[in-house]
Order: sequence, then C-alpha cells, then structure tokens
Amino acid sequence: MVATGTGKIYVVDNKASSICVFQTNGRFVGRFGSRGVGEDQLAGPHFIGINSFGHAVVSDFHNHAVKVRVSVSLKYAYIRWNSRVSKPIGYYS
Repeated sequence: MVATGTGKIYVVDNKASSICVFQTNGRFVGRFGSRGVGEDQLAGPHFIGINSFGHAVVSDFHNHAVKVRVSVSLKYAYIRWNSRVSKPIGYYS
C-alpha cells in the first residue's frame, strides 16, 4: 500500500492480480491490472510505489518483471528480469 500527495491510496490485491485505488477517505476510485502474462497484466503483484512522475511502479512476481503504469494510459512500460542472474534482459514499452 502507498499513499500519494494527490490524495490517493494504492493497494496491491495479490489474489486478483490488480491494484485498487482509494481516496484518503476510503472511497473506492477504481482498479487496474488483471491476471495474466501480457504486458498490461499482472501475475502476483507484491509491492507498489509511486515515482515522482505519479507513475505506479509494481513488482510482478510471477512474470519476473517490474512494471510501471503510466498514469495517463492503461499501458505499462516494464522491465523483465532474468531470475537466474538478477539483471534486466529487456525493456518493453
């Protein structure tokens, strides 16, 4: 879970492989992500952070990736990690 200066709270829903967004008063705003292996999908998200540009940075455990959701679109830019050598093997956007 992470709270932003813009009044939103982002919560990782590992079972649904999505991110829920709430207002600080607890009101549900929406959700993004779905279960799968596609570039716009998540499989076991664990952690989330919000960078200085307002983009959600999500660790995607089962897809071996770190995905960045650009706040103005539904697309992700992501880095896929080689789990054996722990280094990026490609950048996709």
